[in-house]
Amino acid sequence: MNWERWLDWRLDKQVVQEQDEDDILPMVRALNRLEAEIRRSNYKKMMNFGKKNFSMVKKIQKTAEDFRNLLKEFPKQKVVNQSAITDIEEYGKFAYEMDSVPHLSGYCIRLLMHTAIREGAMLNMKWSNIDFKKKQIIYTDTKVNREHIVPLSKQAIEILKQIQEHTAHQELIFYSPSSASGHISPQAMLKQIRSRGWSGDAVTVHGFRASFQTICEEEELETNVAILEMCLNHAVK
Repeated sequence: MNWERWLDWRLDKQVVQEQDEDDILPMVRALNRLEAEIRRSNYKKMMNFGKKNFSMVKKIQKTAEDFRNLLKEFPKQKVVNQSAITDIEEYGKFAYEMDSVPHLSGYCIRLLMHTAIREGAMLNMKWSNIDFKKKQIIYTDTKVNREHIVPLSKQAIEILKQIQEHTAHQELIFYSPSSASGHISPQAMLKQIRSRGWSGDAVTVHGFRASFQTICEEEELETNVAILEMCLNHAVK
């Protein structure tokens, strides 16, 4: 692809103003990913790239910022997602109700909400993946086949310490002797969620990640899209 021509076209203000929100958001994400790729390069490689392509790098940065600013001018629209809560007040209510869910199912639900880790990865998480000193979880995400590091909040650490009272002597954090998999089942968590009146149209266990992403985007938390993608450990396409 000829990046110079592509960016020159995107920098045309008239062309930009004619785009709708659905067109612009993917552009912003693509530009953020490109910026992230440049930053991830080693210092020498990045310097050589910058010297040879200085004008292109500046255009990438300027175009991404133009698109971010333009997005703010669009009226906020409610995102429809049948499996995840996307309203921040409703999500707060859900989180409050999940505090009363007992035993390992409740701990797992709350930890998923605090970390945005994939459900399968969390259920297979081992105590050896937890670094309490550095306050982080380090594990290999098999879906994208790479290591993922998740910082732990004070609330997440407290949840893990509570779980230790039950399974600290086991390899798996969410160990279950009655399960063929060796850990608690997703159905056990869903049963607790459904018993509190939350239907399948509103909440699924995997939907916690969608809630995390949408609320960060919708509530204008100024979260860089590339950083958000890294938090969710999405594969860069």
